[in-house]
Amino acid sequence: MVARRARATGALTACLVLGAVRAAGASPFDVFGFGPSGVASVGARAARACDGTASFYNPGGLALGEGYHLELGVLGAVSALTAQGERQRISDPVGLTIALDGDIPLEGPLEGVLRAGYGGYALSDSLMHLETPARIDPTFPYYANRTQRLVVLPALAARVTRWLGVGVAANAFASLGGPVALSKGASGALEARIDEEATTTLGVIVGAQASPTDYLRFGLVYREEFAVPIRTRSFSTVGSMPLLVDVSLGQAFFTPEEYVLAIAVMPAPPLELELDAAYERWGEYRGPSMRTRATLPGVALDPRRVPALFRDVWTLRAAATYRFALGRHELALDAGAGYEPSVLRAEQQGETNLVDGRKVSFGAGVELILRQLLGERALHFGAGAQVQAVGSYFQAKQVCRTSGACAPDEVWGEDALTPDAGIANPGYPALSGSGRVWALTGAVGVDL
Repeated sequence: MVARRARATGALTACLVLGAVRAAGASPFDVFGFGPSGVASVGARAARACDGTASFYNPGGLALGEGYHLELGVLGAVSALTAQGERQRISDPVGLTIALDGDIPLEGPLEGVLRAGYGGYALSDSLMHLETPARIDPTFPYYANRTQRLVVLPALAARVTRWLGVGVAANAFASLGGPVALSKGASGALEARIDEEATTTLGVIVGAQASPTDYLRFGLVYREEFAVPIRTRSFSTVGSMPLLVDVSLGQAFFTPEEYVLAIAVMPAPPLELELDAAYERWGEYRGPSMRTRATLPGVALDPRRVPALFRDVWTLRAAATYRFALGRHELALDAGAGYEPSVLRAEQQGETNLVDGRKVSFGAGVELILRQLLGERALHFGAGAQVQAVGSYFQAKQVCRTSGACAPDEVWGEDALTPDAGIANPGYPALSGSGRVWALTGAVGVDL
């Protein structure tokens, strides 16, 4: 038993060290959930999660767990979203998940006080994949670049009292930025010099979970806004004229600041019910498109600033779990439902073609726990499914009819004298979209 605990503690420590070196925040967990129970519960787990998935749902819940557990899984998504009649895919839709939690064996006053957890997600063939749609491309910003990165969430929790736990999870990302210099080489051809500098973006997830009775639990979580600034500057000479091009995306892999309040009740031992309410600050988001600024001596070509098109929203999620005893084994059924309004404001769009609607989510899943198959260990087999129905979005485009400066909420053609002719914006004459997204996950776990 001591050797097994030592090995488990060593594995968990290695994960924590790796997480401190290279971690990522905004993730598929924010969009679909973490683990079979999380996907089936549409993310309503802040008051009940006490295993490795608590590193995302509520780090404070780790403190109320016990033992050592490891879970490995696969998470995939399928998109049936359409904008302007064209299918909108989700890039890199399949990845691997890991959840690990365990006690930190200490003696004296800290005995049984500290626990650690680790949550992770990895793409099948790369560490991350950033897509930057053009400003005029029809895009669902809610799903853009939110599932395409390596996620590493190390967490540490402390049991303050028998019924109260608090915890924190790290949320960091190493980004790159720097100049690219083009100059004429000995052969007369342009040669490039690239100088990239690494910077770090850091955020946290802080949580508390309380269980004053065996039939009642509360959860409180704060997730810091996460966005990776990406900037590249290129210097070149066109003829004898120096040219500076500055390309930036200030909020890549964006996840809004979020506050979660959750309550779970267990009216009967086999049944668990949970309700989560969250406030998400999407109003700080400026969209998924790159901003390009070109500068010649005495001339700056700067695109129009995109107006604030996003808004803060409240979301609701509810879930239920029912457990059946199968001798010494156990079968658990999970179900959940959630509602989230559109994160887009009602303001008229001009060049941009961002699409979003209210989202109604439903999930279902099953977990089979087989005990005493590997000595004292238990095996866990879980599967979960979720569908997110995105409501219809429609907005008629306003056409610029003046030869002067057009308003930001209008569209126009290439001829400045007749701006209402030859409009090529793909959202004209009207922008529309809707659809569904499915998520599927399966996992195998073991008590270490």
